Amino acid sequence: MICERPPTHVRTNSPSITPNYTMGTQLLQLPSELLVLVFVLLPLRSIIACKCSCQHLRAVIKRSGLLRCRIRTMKTYIEDLSPPGLSTSDFLDHLRKWEKAWLTFSVGKEAATHTMFRPFEVQSKFLLRSGYLIQVCQRERLGWSYMDLSLRQDFREQTSASQWTDIQLEAGVSTGGWALDVDQNLIVVSLLSRETRRKRLEIRLMHFTTGTRHESAAIPAIELEFEGNYDRSFGTHIEVMVGHLVVLFAHGSLLRKYQSLYLVDWARGHILHRQRTRADTFFPVLTSISEDTLVLGRKREWALELCKITKEDNTLTFCTLCILKLPAVHPKAHTGLTNFNRTSSATTPSFSLKRQSTLPFRSSPADTVLSFAVSVRRGGKSLAEIKTLFFYALPNTLRKLAERVVAQCPRKLDRNNSMHDNTSSWLHRHGQRAPANTSIIMPWEDWGPETTRWINSSGLSGRQALSGMRCAVSEWSGRGVRLLDFNPERLRHVVAVHETGKGAVRVVQRLSVTSPSTIRAGRCFLRDFQSNLPYSELRRTGVKGDLLMDDEWIAQIQYKGISEPGQSIMVYSVVGTSS
Repeated sequence: MICERPPTHVRTNSPSITPNYTMGTQLLQLPSELLVLVFVLLPLRSIIACKCSCQHLRAVIKRSGLLRCRIRTMKTYIEDLSPPGLSTSDFLDHLRKWEKAWLTFSVGKEAATHTMFRPFEVQSKFLLRSGYLIQVCQRERLGWSYMDLSLRQDFREQTSASQWTDIQLEAGVSTGGWALDVDQNLIVVSLLSRETRRKRLEIRLMHFTTGTRHESAAIPAIELEFEGNYDRSFGTHIEVMVGHLVVLFAHGSLLRKYQSLYLVDWARGHILHRQRTRADTFFPVLTSISEDTLVLGRKREWALELCKITKEDNTLTFCTLCILKLPAVHPKAHTGLTNFNRTSSATTPSFSLKRQSTLPFRSSPADTVLSFAVSVRRGGKSLAEIKTLFFYALPNTLRKLAERVVAQCPRKLDRNNSMHDNTSSWLHRHGQRAPANTSIIMPWEDWGPETTRWINSSGLSGRQALSGMRCAVSEWSGRGVRLLDFNPERLRHVVAVHETGKGAVRVVQRLSVTSPSTIRAGRCFLRDFQSNLPYSELRRTGVKGDLLMDDEWIAQIQYKGISEPGQSIMVYSVVGTSS
């Protein structure tokens, strides 16, 4: 009989154990306890391979609660944050209740655990990150406000204004953009002086909870120079990396317009690299998929760019790995591309902000779904056509694609690497022929149909909330919401369900979408195209306003009328609805 000590839940980042065995020791002769400690450090594919290799290893893995927990977390793309002493059974019980609550998706007045009212602010935006409900103000009261929902004890009471923490910036400046990383207690704000003579963009790194200077920043602010006038319509787009910032903005005059892409070492306050390009080079798209890989939107090529931060002659610079073409549009069509704000995927957990939470895990920031909004417009003498679409992709898929490009074309990054033969034949042919200083251009047909999902946004608002692999999209009518889940493991367990609420006021529809969706060409695209990234969808009617969400909380924001300007906010605890 295989004996295993099933004590407490062990973190996956525990130190490696290297027993004093000789090279001749057979794997099957090792004790079961030692096999479990070895397997828990392996990737998911290796654990599954060992499970399928023989009956003995299959029994070891099947009877180990620790390995079952490890497999479950990797399949659902979550990070283990369990406190010491939490048993494996309790951890899995938390996970089952959490997943069941998201399948139920209870919202409404009877499910609300918290209500509040916020005065109306011009150009303000709400966010929900790691248990913080955040309001960012960009015009009249420049700054931000937040409430830590995890510290609330009695959720049925009305919230007073004193329970919000307000942080205001000084007068005489305006903001062009900002980025937030709650794990590092960091907020990055780009400020522009209202004095037109100063041609500098000021980047400040501050504590999110206090508004004071971040202790990891060497200087109070980083100044980025530019030529001409700052382009407010394009804005400033900032991505927080591990020790670095990537900043994209537009500037220039009426005759000469530019875009500048900066790489900044925010710990030392040094500008490492600046790339100045034509104004029509990039869309306002900037997001990271790993510690050193970015996704940019290319305007002239109508494509996505996978860009890697590399070291060249002891200096860091940007290196384009490949250009991923989007579906071909008509030459006379005008295109637009933006991405929705998501949790930074390139942060390190060593700066994690300690706070109270009822969940011993969280969705992996590195696997947060990428969401893009597309607009294609083509005019005409008699008829003009405008198409608005959303499309989604998984960062893990793009990371694998970037790794394949590096392996197939090592001279782009490292001339000493060897070629690999496990790449596609198309990439092998084009990678061999591509010069070292040119980018690989991958047609849409070779990457897009199987790795993206496009949906028609008619009837849907342009506001989306992202949490892990889930995405909530509100309807323009304000009467419903669609919750999309791109997690492949959860998709396997979804069954079509139709639930009617009390008095048929709210209806829940849950279904899995695994068949290809076709976008008709019309007058904007050159041909019809398909996308086949599978996902599950939950539709709930009777939901008014916009939804925000993270792993533990859901916030519903309704805008009041002119007589009572402001926002009515209802907050729901996901964990509370699962019990």
